Amino acid sequence: MERDLKDDKNESTCVLVVYQATPNFVRESNKKMLLNSLVSHWLEEPFFDDLRTKQQLGYVVAARGDNKRQVPNIWFLVQSPQKCGEHILGCINKFILSTR
Repeated sequence: MERDLKDDKNESTCVLVVYQATPNFVRESNKKMLLNSLVSHWLEEPFFDDLRTKQQLGYVVAARGDNKRQVPNIWFLVQSPQKCGEHILGCINKFILSTR
């Protein structure tokens, strides 16, 4: 979902990508919640290092694991004053696909 800001002086772009677990994933909750926590923790530093330090996309770059209403998810956030949303989204997707 894309939204334009009302503030014409603010030229920053922010992209938030959230990946939620499937219902089957949630049924085995304890083990799966722990797995989500480990994976998200493992992704935090390399995501920041790649998109913030190496690519210098913006000042705000974060990846975190979360648990909303017993549904585990991992989210990726990048705020950039110089890059458009499509570019940022492409960089996030490239990172996710290249991470093994």
